[in-house]
Amino acid sequence: MLQHLERYRVKRISEFGTEKGEYGKRYYFHILPKNNADKNIIDRGYQNDILGLLKSENIKRHYGFANLNSSQAMTLNLFGPLCVERILSTVIPHIQDQVQSEALVYQFEKKEMDFSEIDFYVESGDKKFYFEVKFTEKTIGTKSQSRHNDERWNIYYKEPMRIILKDEYRPYARNIFFDKYQLWRNVRMASDPDSFVYFVFPRFRRDLTIEVEASKQFLLPGFADKVKVLYVEDVCNTILSEYLDNCKLMAHYTEFYEKYISGLD
Repeated sequence: MLQHLERYRVKRISEFGTEKGEYGKRYYFHILPKNNADKNIIDRGYQNDILGLLKSENIKRHYGFANLNSSQAMTLNLFGPLCVERILSTVIPHIQDQVQSEALVYQFEKKEMDFSEIDFYVESGDKKFYFEVKFTEKTIGTKSQSRHNDERWNIYYKEPMRIILKDEYRPYARNIFFDKYQLWRNVRMASDPDSFVYFVFPRFRRDLTIEVEASKQFLLPGFADKVKVLYVEDVCNTILSEYLDNCKLMAHYTEFYEKYISGLD
């Protein structure tokens, strides 16, 4: 994986030569120099627009934003042009069946009441869509080590988990939730009748697909149907097949495919 990203950097971001970027007081070639992290946004016509979204929405960059394997950068590269072109509803599977109007509201790094952040959020009428994006992370289900779990459970999570879980799992709801906190803090959004949850990653991450599908086994059928996997390949392929006359989109997503998909299986 890292060798793939290093080859991508040599081909597409060559202006910094062999200069390495820092992460955890160590230096790596797949990390861009700190002052040039903007180059992690694909420069094929939408870079300025996407960086403008970062500024206009006051989005805080993750510590590892300069890493070529940054999932935050991948989120912006995947959804940013769709926001600019106003074509979210036509390229994301299932959304087109749920949208109530063409005026979609979207937000990157949406802050929730529990102070967690949603990678990408879309709203149309009373329908809400939550997207959790992963690239090279080891798991979705990171365990919570917070000292405030009891308080957070009672305020934010207990009732949504009671709503969505099958009866036989409700006595163990707290442990289920915090043992795979990052997974379940997203899944519990499905407790809202008008909400849908998408886990977004490349198809080669079969391990993450297994995690999502395993979580759905705990859910009542009506809620399990609202938790879905969205592969970045499907978004990419839809654009590359349906927008042949849009040169900017074609150029951007051709490079997106090269950076995040091609050869990674």
